[in-house]
Amino acid sequence: MSFGQALRSRVGLGSARRHERITVHPLLAHRQEPARYVLLDDALERNLADVQEVSEAGSVPWLRVTNRADLPLLLLEGQELQGGKQNRVINISVLVPARSELQIPVSCVERGRWVRHSAPFLTGHFTSPTLRRVVRRSVSRSAMLDGGYSSDQGAVWESVDSTLSLSGTRSTTSAVSDSYTRAVAEIERLIDTFPPEPSQVGLLISVEGRPLGLEVFPDVGAYRTLHRKVLYSYFYAALYETPEVALADVPSFLEALDALEPTRTPSVGIGADCRADTADISASALEVEGTYLYASAFAAK
Repeated sequence: MSFGQALRSRVGLGSARRHERITVHPLLAHRQEPARYVLLDDALERNLADVQEVSEAGSVPWLRVTNRADLPLLLLEGQELQGGKQNRVINISVLVPARSELQIPVSCVERGRWVRHSAPFLTGHFTSPTLRRVVRRSVSRSAMLDGGYSSDQGAVWESVDSTLSLSGTRSTTSAVSDSYTRAVAEIERLIDTFPPEPSQVGLLISVEGRPLGLEVFPDVGAYRTLHRKVLYSYFYAALYETPEVALADVPSFLEALDALEPTRTPSVGIGADCRADTADISASALEVEGTYLYASAFAAK
């Protein structure tokens, strides 16, 4: 089954909504299913989980996740974790078994700090599609070469520096999160023009007609929890990164997804990591019991 076919088994494309240069196509669930996991944002708020450095000394590419819930804990690729000795971004989506502890692969997005600000990490925004593409490409190479999920940290830092430069942000610790504080009011107003629909579980976003990326979340509740955070990352990219992508329109993007045949490797936690990269598109998903629990795809430059 192709990547596109797997997605269409879960969602359909809703009516597009446009505001100036940005068009949001809601992805609507074919059926509602009860959540069989706890989202990291919710678990942290309810003190059912924590994310910490792996030791007192710490390790840049790894963090330790403790799940105290009676359900598996879901962490999503591309979401920033703020705190510890330096901010990180999650390399792959991970489903941590109930009442267990797991080390997860991450990338540093704050290279100017290696001092503990807080013991547990908090969740931040999703990083921009541009940075996520850089992380994903190198993680895909790692998965293909040695079955691991490490990133090219040098390339990640280079992308962070570019993000800070394009937004005109001066950060004393080279933290990508500092760039996302630019134009907060403007981006929040943009988000208000795109409220979630009743059965929405994802979105496909295009800028001036060219598709930027797609996200599919497990269910309506997860999407509503993360709606503003994921939109923020795309709208930031539209305002500051002037993304240039290879695919001309949404039909071309969907055709490219249909042509993708993902490779499957065991995930760090429950399920399988599925990913595919071509010159035009980069996609990944966490597959659990034959279904994509979470998936995303970005048009390549």
